Amino acid sequence: MTYTNTNEKLYDDIALWEKTDGRDLFLEMPLKEKSAPKILDFGYGFGEQLFALTNAYYDALHATSNKYMLYEESHRILKAGGVLSILPVHLSNWRDRQGKKKTYTSKLIQAEIAEYGFSYAGTCTQKGVHWEKCHTLYYIKKGNITFDILEKVDVMNFVKK
Repeated sequence: MTYTNTNEKLYDDIALWEKTDGRDLFLEMPLKEKSAPKILDFGYGFGEQLFALTNAYYDALHATSNKYMLYEESHRILKAGGVLSILPVHLSNWRDRQGKKKTYTSKLIQAEIAEYGFSYAGTCTQKGVHWEKCHTLYYIKKGNITFDILEKVDVMNFVKK
């Protein structure tokens, strides 16, 4: 996809991502029900993921939570074959069960989520985007936010056993 990569057109680039690469990201997830899946977004953000979801499928519920509550609730509400997808950003700031900072790796995330009855199903070829810089006053004041400087990471997919 060709983005303008200018601060002035950042939100045009985001809208383009939501309709193209973002939509493709969600279509690529290993969902059992492809035509109209039920999706619950335990996200932190301003809705960019949700707009991409609506371009791929229907609507989604957006709520915030700590990661252990996310794991517990995902296990509780998902049926066998349901998918938990995670955008693992800032792994050096993640916290363990005692609330202490711990640098996480994808292997450690896989091991923790396996304890909640999920098996790792791999990553999507399309990267997920971390939108934090678009909404952080520090970067907004600098006035140099472009689509290229946003973090893009692999989306980890887990299927409930």
